[in-house]
Amino acid sequence: MSKPTLPYEQVKRYILKCIADGIWKRGELTSSEHDLVRQFGVARMTVSRALDELARERILTRVKGIGTFVSVQIPETTLVEIRDIKNEILARGHHHRTEVLEIGASDDPDAHADLQLSSPGEGGRAFRSRVVHFENDVPLQVEDRHVDPILFPNYPDRDFKHETPGEYLARCMSLQHTGFQLSSRLPDDSVRRLLRMEVGEPCLTVRYQASAMGCTATVAMLWHPGSRFSLSG
Repeated sequence: MSKPTLPYEQVKRYILKCIADGIWKRGELTSSEHDLVRQFGVARMTVSRALDELARERILTRVKGIGTFVSVQIPETTLVEIRDIKNEILARGHHHRTEVLEIGASDDPDAHADLQLSSPGEGGRAFRSRVVHFENDVPLQVEDRHVDPILFPNYPDRDFKHETPGEYLARCMSLQHTGFQLSSRLPDDSVRRLLRMEVGEPCLTVRYQASAMGCTATVAMLWHPGSRFSLSG
């Protein structure tokens, strides 16, 4: 006698068949939990288990506040060079947009030390920008960047809606990446909410700096959701 199929397995099989039949394509939004609960007449916990298991298997991607998507290939960025996230997204044939959180002068003493500037109190204030990068309206990176105000005096005047900070800096002068550091760390509440992550989910971070004309031109900290991003080289 065959073992009966459990309700959550029925939901999983339905989702897998929809994907196989092309009803839901890679990167597309699937039915909501509410719709699946109503369709199968099961508890929300049952549907949630099915979605969670498919997410762990990298078949689905769940984004808090938006919904569940059919997974695309996990984005990868080469470590031979830290490429601008916009170019990575466009290379995958996806849509990129940015949301500018802030831009202006900074009093961060660590940034001033990295840029080898005088202390903020002595008038040598670095410029800072914070930008969220989206891939198909899903947040993929929070970019927290400081730049040398002497090398880039017009930096605060940019809106970065059509040109990313990285593109602007590279257009102004030739940059050489002089080092980067990778780490896994828990984001603060602000970054977690911006990336629509669950509490306790770690971020993959890249801290890198680049130089121009013999000076450190920019230092950036890039935050990525650990479940939606990877690096390779």
